[in-house]
Amino acid sequence: EYVKIDNLKAAILKANFYEPIYQKLYKDFAYYYGFRPHPCRVRKPNDKGKVESGIKYVKRNFFLGRKFKDSDDVDRQLRNWLENTCNQRIHGTTRKIPREVFELEERGKLKELPEQEFNMLSVGTRKVYHDCHIFLK
Repeated sequence: EYVKIDNLKAAILKANFYEPIYQKLYKDFAYYYGFRPHPCRVRKPNDKGKVESGIKYVKRNFFLGRKFKDSDDVDRQLRNWLENTCNQRIHGTTRKIPREVFELEERGKLKELPEQEFNMLSVGTRKVYHDCHIFLK
């Protein structure tokens, strides 16, 4: 199954619609979890419009005007907002309640996760240079 992604540096080394060059670890991660990343076309905002509008919604309706004590406070407030506001509203485009759509239409389509998490750990020896930089291959 293909998943459309943005051309973020954590996933894509070189953006190219026909032959993108992926970060090896990201590609291994994607394959491990059973999907094939398909990057959006560069400078084509219509390719990712729904995602961008969701980000704009969260910025304007959750983050704007709020203050947080620490990361736990952000997490607590965000979970509360998602459960009691965001996922309970009538969506502007679909005219449906997001939580109901998830429960009735989407939850059953989710795949089970593998028993073991993807292992991103890479153990090795590195040299620290005089300028405090570490070279990673």
